[in-house]
Amino acid sequence: MKLASSLLLACCLFAAPAFANEVSLASSRDMLLEFKLSPYTPMIDVGYTSGQGPYQRVFGGGPMLLGELEYEYQFFQKVGTLAVGFSAGYAEKFAKAFIANTDIRSADTTGLRLIPLKALITYRFDYFWVHGNVPLIPYAKFGVVGMPWFAVKGSDIETADGLRGAGFKVGIAGTIGVSFCLDVLDRRMARDFDSSTGVNHTYLFGEFTGQDLQLYEAPGSLPLNLSSAHWDFGLAFEF
Repeated sequence: MKLASSLLLACCLFAAPAFANEVSLASSRDMLLEFKLSPYTPMIDVGYTSGQGPYQRVFGGGPMLLGELEYEYQFFQKVGTLAVGFSAGYAEKFAKAFIANTDIRSADTTGLRLIPLKALITYRFDYFWVHGNVPLIPYAKFGVVGMPWFAVKGSDIETADGLRGAGFKVGIAGTIGVSFCLDVLDRRMARDFDSSTGVNHTYLFGEFTGQDLQLYEAPGSLPLNLSSAHWDFGLAFEF
């Protein structure tokens, strides 16, 4: 009996430092990387009250597939997390061009390419996740957007009424969203992933973004309204 008690005590004394060490191995978190996709429909046709707008006429009105990569640096982690970040994205859509002054499609291809670039500040209310293991984290973002864009025909830039089909738009964007921490599905795998890669948490998220890109546009280009209101869905890794 004494031998069993001694063995149990020895196991407890051995396990306690091991458990404490496992907890202390959780890496610090100070940055976040997001990969996301969204159906993006620019508001080119807003204001066309009669007939089809140019986006509807040429591309059928369907959304573009926008892919974005976003990086955040977390500089405040008390009651929630504040971060500054940068994102870059790409979207394109192509269709057969129309023969001039007709409704007949030609053999040539016309397309629209967008490259949204954003500087962002983000607040994540993760207090209840950090202190209470509630895996849903609401957040909000605000930022400035700069968007190079190109309307192409074949390998050339389109022109219309003497204006070039390429330019640079500047505006603002706001986002609200919620993320779900995948760590709760398998905590042991999450700890192993952290110790091997440094990824502290992994999230699935959905968010809604509205952006106004009418604040400034480069002179000499077609006046396209590339503002939007769209959903984003993606995967995030916190380091």
